[in-house]
Amino acid sequence: MSGLFLVIIILGLGAVASLIANLYKGNRYRLNMIIWAIIIVIFLLLWYFRN
Repeated sequence: MSGLFLVIIILGLGAVASLIANLYKGNRYRLNMIIWAIIIVIFLLLWYFRN
């Protein structure tokens, strides 16, 4: 369980990095942010249903 939680944290950091990249480089990276958000939602749902 802690391993999956660590993965969620890493994905969260990736999403934050994508957000920063979007702010500095423009709207080209918005699709990347959306992909990260979808991945995070999937992992949060998996973590929720495993409990």
